Amino acid sequence: GGGGGMLGAWLAEGNDDDDDVADADDEAAAGAASMEGVEGGGGGDGEEEEAMGAGVRTFFMTVLAGVVGASPTMQSAAVMALARLLYEFSAQLISTVPELLPAVFALMASGNREVIKSALGFVKVAAVRLPQADLAALLPSMVPALLLPCDDEEGFNRFRSKVRVVVERLVKRCGWQAVETVTPPAHAALLQHMRREESRNEKRRKASVAGSEFGAGKGAKSAAGKSAKTGRRSAWNDAEMFSDDDGDGDGGGASRFG
Repeated sequence: GGGGGMLGAWLAEGNDDDDDVADADDEAAAGAASMEGVEGGGGGDGEEEEAMGAGVRTFFMTVLAGVVGASPTMQSAAVMALARLLYEFSAQLISTVPELLPAVFALMASGNREVIKSALGFVKVAAVRLPQADLAALLPSMVPALLLPCDDEEGFNRFRSKVRVVVERLVKRCGWQAVETVTPPAHAALLQHMRREESRNEKRRKASVAGSEFGAGKGAKSAAGKSAKTGRRSAWNDAEMFSDDDGDGDGGGASRFG
């Protein structure tokens, strides 16, 4: 995956001239041709998978050009598209993520609300799709960048809920200790608050299960059905990935992270 190298060069040069647009058009055409070759048949399953992967990666690289677009709207749209592509084609694109993430982290320092929301959505997808070992290796850079939008009061009020959701994903996959170790001291209260909440919720769950068992198991059966239903729900949800978190009442309290 040379995606990060190419993107890094674009970011360093600030180069969005007509030649880049023409190159992007050529890459898009090549990607489309590759995808059409797959759909048209010919070759074994291995060849089809290889062609499919090449087509997806080419299209992904084309969309990357939008990250250095002239307007925040273009940057935001490009990052949202990259998140969707990574979600749908993670097997083909996962190798590009470690190199791409530093550029996404840089966007989180942009100060633009829409760009930051899109970048947080991309990190959320990466937190779900990356193999656990790869995700753990990225935590030292991912966690501080993820908390960056909450460095000031306005950012905290605006993004706290979405940031917490992503941190919860990281904790679920990598463990409390791994995330706490790389959390900046200024944000340590976030983890402390989350751990207290988890402890309280666990006590409530145990009490609820005990009460359900007391009543002919109906409650337990209902909870099991609900859990199974939740486990089956894996379709992409734009609102879930990129929703506006202003005033959503996440219970964080007036002080920082609770």
